[in-house]
Amino acid sequence: MIDTIEVNMMPDSATKSAKEARPTLNLSALRKAAREDSIRIANMVEKKNKDENAEMELLKQKRLKEKELKLQKQKELAEKRKQEKIEREKEYAAKKVKKEKEEKKAKADKKQKKYDKKLAKALAIEKQKKKELSEKQKVTKATKENKAKDTLTKKEAKATKKESKKRAKLANAKAREKAEQTAKAKLELAGEKNLGTKELDDTRTNKSLVDKVEEPISTSTKTKTKNAPVIPIPEGVEQKDNVYGTVRIAYDEQAASFLLSIPTETKMHYHNDHSEQILLIEGQGMVLMGYKTITLKKNELIFITKGTPHKIINNGKGKLKVLSIQAPFYDGRDKIILE
Repeated sequence: MIDTIEVNMMPDSATKSAKEARPTLNLSALRKAAREDSIRIANMVEKKNKDENAEMELLKQKRLKEKELKLQKQKELAEKRKQEKIEREKEYAAKKVKKEKEEKKAKADKKQKKYDKKLAKALAIEKQKKKELSEKQKVTKATKENKAKDTLTKKEAKATKKESKKRAKLANAKAREKAEQTAKAKLELAGEKNLGTKELDDTRTNKSLVDKVEEPISTSTKTKTKNAPVIPIPEGVEQKDNVYGTVRIAYDEQAASFLLSIPTETKMHYHNDHSEQILLIEGQGMVLMGYKTITLKKNELIFITKGTPHKIINNGKGKLKVLSIQAPFYDGRDKIILE
């Protein structure tokens, strides 16, 4: 505190009367009171500062605990998702093994069926060959019988021809004898030798007609059977499951649309310069945006702003197909992977 000094400009009598008129100030008491007030104010300020520091420390501890709790929750969530991913991958691997076994079994069944079909065809061909052989034997037997009949017919015809010749010869002899008798009678009646001789010669020149028997000609037809080669029916080619991937459907300078087929899940990523819209086409899944999970539903469009980390998860039993529309035109380079 500043001490005040009074300068007396008045006369001594006036000063004396003034001093007597006003009370005397106690400077030491005033200094002491001012010092006490200063100490009290300083203590109050110090206490206030201590209280504020304590409150700030408590607030800092509280925020630190909240941050640790948040980090712990994030770690637990990440571990949970990691376990879910492992379980999904195990389930997918089990499904793949099961599918491979089913394909192997189907292939074996198909091979067995093809073998059975081939065996049935071979048996049918063998049966056809036996049938043709039997028919050929029947034809051969019939041909032999026909040949035997033809031979017998030829023999009968030959005997008939011989008998006919014999009869004709006998008839000729009788005719000759009759002609000679007739000539002799005429010679006797006519008495002309030349005339009788001429008629006798004419009679001798007569011949009897002999029937000609033609030998039957037997023709045997040989049947030739041509066994066509067995051409197996070509089987359809069985394609492996190769539908997972990305197919660009349409695009221009403003936007591009893609069909995504997701077996398990995509990696966590974001786009710096592209916004994305997701629409469910087939299956069951969800979209993870930061720490927010959105279930995919039919006819519901999910909008993802640029710079937002996101991933698509297949949590169903079958395939997950979604339509992704990115704006502006997306060429696949603006993709920052976080995992």
